[in-house]
Amino acid sequence: EGASDRKNGIVIADTHDPLHPKAISEFTDGVTGGVHSAFVYSQPKYGTHVYLTSDATGKMHVIDINDPQHPKQVAEWKTPGSDNSGRYLHDIDIRDGILYGSYWNDGLVMLDIGNGMKGGSPSNPQFISQYKYDLDKLYRDVEAVTGPGFTRGTHTAWRHKNYVFIADEVYRNGPVAGAKDASASRMYGTLQVIDVSDIMHPKSVASYTPEYGGVHNVWVAGDTLYMGAY
Repeated sequence: EGASDRKNGIVIADTHDPLHPKAISEFTDGVTGGVHSAFVYSQPKYGTHVYLTSDATGKMHVIDINDPQHPKQVAEWKTPGSDNSGRYLHDIDIRDGILYGSYWNDGLVMLDIGNGMKGGSPSNPQFISQYKYDLDKLYRDVEAVTGPGFTRGTHTAWRHKNYVFIADEVYRNGPVAGAKDASASRMYGTLQVIDVSDIMHPKSVASYTPEYGGVHNVWVAGDTLYMGAY
């Protein structure tokens, strides 16, 4: 994001000598509007691909890097419907051939990119299911203290066992009414636990909201979840 030559995208580096990484290629075609997040994933059947977000279009781009000096796009995918500012893919997590996309206004989207349940592959992502929820209702307290028109959406996702932990990023539309100092510029956001044991019918079974902050990213190790809570 923010390249001085406007060629946003990704750079691929050779790190065989970790003290002297060497850039060997770039991929910018179709993603010059900015790449906010990328996930590298390898599968024995398909090799290694990079799954990119696109700031400008909200699309997910799949880049084949089996020849890392010559990356090439093999697919792109976006949520259906008319293009609008609400279609924004922020984060990607992939486990067992299933991609979990944090799709802002469109919630959590799950795609088969090699798992087999829908016949998907890196070059042919296939929709599995979606968990979409009422963001305005969930954050009506934010509108009450900062005014309407605030920015919010599904920000990140992490699959662990039969659950996907999703977290929202919520920006105020102004200072918090009646607050002062740092509390006037606080963030908001809720963590939801999505049961995907029946992945065709995901459902929220629990939630957690930090008292004085929001939720940025999460990491699960063993039976502990670590949260970046603004």
